[in-house]
Amino acid sequence: MPHSTSILSSVISGLRPDVPHHPNLLARAAGPGRTRSVALQIIEAVLARPSHCTSIVRTQTRAARFLHSNERRLIGDGIADLFRLERLLQELFPHSPHTDNAAEYWSTWLILQGLQPESAQPTVPADVVARLANPRDADSPLDALALAASLPSPAAQELINHFGVETAIQVVLASNQRAPIGIRINQRQSTRQQVLQRLQSDGIHAQASSLADHGIIVTKRANLQGHRLYQRGVFDIQDEASQLIIHAIPSNCISVIDYCAGAGGKTLQLASTLPHHATIQACDVRKQALTELQKRVKRARLPRVTVHQLEPDREPTNMQSADCVLVDAPCTGSGVLRRHPHNRHNMAGDALHRIQHLQTQLLHRAATRVNPHGLLIYATCSLLPSENEQQVASFLCNHPEFTLEPIEDWWPAGSVTVGHRGFLRTDPFNHGTDGFFAARLRRTR
Repeated sequence: MPHSTSILSSVISGLRPDVPHHPNLLARAAGPGRTRSVALQIIEAVLARPSHCTSIVRTQTRAARFLHSNERRLIGDGIADLFRLERLLQELFPHSPHTDNAAEYWSTWLILQGLQPESAQPTVPADVVARLANPRDADSPLDALALAASLPSPAAQELINHFGVETAIQVVLASNQRAPIGIRINQRQSTRQQVLQRLQSDGIHAQASSLADHGIIVTKRANLQGHRLYQRGVFDIQDEASQLIIHAIPSNCISVIDYCAGAGGKTLQLASTLPHHATIQACDVRKQALTELQKRVKRARLPRVTVHQLEPDREPTNMQSADCVLVDAPCTGSGVLRRHPHNRHNMAGDALHRIQHLQTQLLHRAATRVNPHGLLIYATCSLLPSENEQQVASFLCNHPEFTLEPIEDWWPAGSVTVGHRGFLRTDPFNHGTDGFFAARLRRTR
C-alpha cells in the first residue's frame, strides 16, 4: 500500500469523538433502557430501507420525546457512522443476516465512542475489539479503499481511476467528516456582511465562504431554520459548492428552466441573482418537492418563478423553451456523503445503472427545451466520472448540435479555480466542500 497509515485505521480514528462523551451517557446507551431501545429500532428500520434513512431518523427521534437532546444527537451520529462502517461491520459479524445485527452494530459503535468493552450489551467478541484496536487494510489498494470507505468495489475503482490512489484515499477520508452548513444570502434583501454580522452577534459561529460570493459557512451546530433571518427569507441553506453553478449562467440571461428543481435551492438562487425581468420555470416530477419549492419562493419574496410538474412520459404543454436550461440531475449523491452517508447504497450496481439511465433520459428531454444558441447546464453532486464526464461525452456523441464550453471560457477572473479538464469539479478534500460537478454545453444550431 502506498499510504503510510492504514486507511481503515484513519477511518476509525476519524469517527472517534473530538470531545469524549460523558460515561453516563454511554452507559445509558449501552444498557437496557430508552436510548438503546430507540437506537435499535431505528437501526433495524434504516438497514431495511436505507434510501429513507433521513426521514426515518428524523421521524423516530422526534417521536421519542422522552429522549434528551444529547441522546438524540448520539443516536443520529451513530446511525450516520453505521453507514460509514457498514462493510467493516458486515465483515466483523458475518454469521447472521445484516438486518439482524442491530444490537451488535450499536455496541461496536459505542466502544469506538469510548464505552468500555465489558459494558457492551450484547458483549462484543474479543477478536472484534482487537481488530478495532489494530485495524489492518486489505492487500490491494482497491480492496482496502472499498472496505474502509464502505463503497462498492466498482465505485472505489472509479475514484482511484479519476483521482489516483493517494488522493482517492484523502477524498474518502474527507467524505467521512461531518460537514459544516453552507448558507446563501438572498441578494434582493441583504448583503453577506450584514447577515454575517447578525449571525455572529447571535452567537453563531459563521464565516464568509472563500468560494461562493454570497455564501457563509456555519462551522458549529445551530438552529438556522429557527433564525428570524431564515424565516424572513434573507438567507437559505445551500452548500457553497452548489452555489457556484450561478457562474455557468450568464448574468444577463432572461429565461431559465430549472429542469430538476426539487425543493428549489438553485431556483431561489437564480431568482435572487438574475435580472428582475428574467423568467424562471421550475420543474420536477415530485409534487411534494414542488409544494416545498413554492413555500420557499413565498418566504424569500421571489414571485417570478413559474412551477411545472413533469410527467414521466411527456412535457407540460404550457412550458416554454429557454435560453438556459439547468439539469441538476438525480445522482448517487457520492459527493454529499458527509451529510448523507447512506448514499453509499446508491452506488451499488443496479441502483447506479438506474440512476445513470435516468440522467441520460433527462439530458435528452431537457435538450429539446434549449433555444437556438442557448445553454444546457448539466450538474450533479456526484464524484463518479460515470455520472459526470462520461455522461457529458455520451450526450455530445448523440447530440452533435451541442458543444462543450470549457470552464476556462466562463469562470470569473480572479476567483478560486475549481476547474478540472474543462469542467467545474469540487470535492471535500481539495476544496472542503461537497462534491459537485457541472458542464456548460452550447447549442450551436
